[in-house]
Amino acid sequence: MIPAVNHALVVEVQDTLRQIQRWRLVPSGWARVTDALDDLENALGAGDMDGVSQAVAALWSEQRARRVGDANPARTASSRELERIDMLVHQIGGLSAAPDDRSGDEDEDEGQDDGSATRLSERR
Repeated sequence: MIPAVNHALVVEVQDTLRQIQRWRLVPSGWARVTDALDDLENALGAGDMDGVSQAVAALWSEQRARRVGDANPARTASSRELERIDMLVHQIGGLSAAPDDRSGDEDEDEGQDDGSATRLSERR
């Protein structure tokens, strides 16, 4: 079953995931981002848009958190984290291209006659 897609949420998730690629966090921050990405992936798989929204909020709360006294230096996302983020960007993008969303466009085309059907039948 394809969930009802909130296009504003899809855009927000994609934007958040793309921004994460530039974040600089300490290792413990990246561990919490990984947990939030797990939650996001599970919510997407279950079609739980509320869960998707909560996971995005968790990601942003981690980015805003300031870790005072952490001896580890901040770093950007690892290549593994970047690959996972990219996969999630494509997964959430697939929701906006779900068959239910495209059906309205196809219906609009059905009423238009460009003459191609007539030309094909005239060839026979």
